[in-house]
Amino acid sequence: MTITPITPGIPVPRRSAPPAVRWRSWPIAEGGWPVGWLSMLFVNVITAVGLTTASVGWSVVAAGLLAAAAWRCFVPIEFEINAQGISQEFFGRRRRIPWKAIGTCEICRAGLWFAPAAGRWSKYAGLYIPCGAHRAEVEALVEYYLLHDEALYSFDLHRAP
Repeated sequence: MTITPITPGIPVPRRSAPPAVRWRSWPIAEGGWPVGWLSMLFVNVITAVGLTTASVGWSVVAAGLLAAAAWRCFVPIEFEINAQGISQEFFGRRRRIPWKAIGTCEICRAGLWFAPAAGRWSKYAGLYIPCGAHRAEVEALVEYYLLHDEALYSFDLHRAP
């Protein structure tokens, strides 16, 4: 579903901003079936590499590559959505994406996907935010800051099938 853009120049009634939301996402601690499947996959791949190559060293390399590919499951990430934009913090580093830099938001089953406004690789340079129990608050903030700002009239919101 695509929400039609707001026409520039036509005033949009403003309501008060929803309160900022801050939460921690840590998939391995939150558990669930995806973490169980991921763990079984890791064990099976590492075992297969070890048995096929008969080398503990290659098993360690396979474990390192799998851990690097799935790093977001092992690291707690703090997300914050407020008037300045979307922030994520991990390992003491903070990355903020201002609202004006977001061109597309796709509402997925377990979270939201934000993509930059322009660029050839914008589809691959986005940010996925798992919402968890904060889904309603996050969607309210996204609607408020993206759909009601005349400066962002070219913004698109999609619901994943």
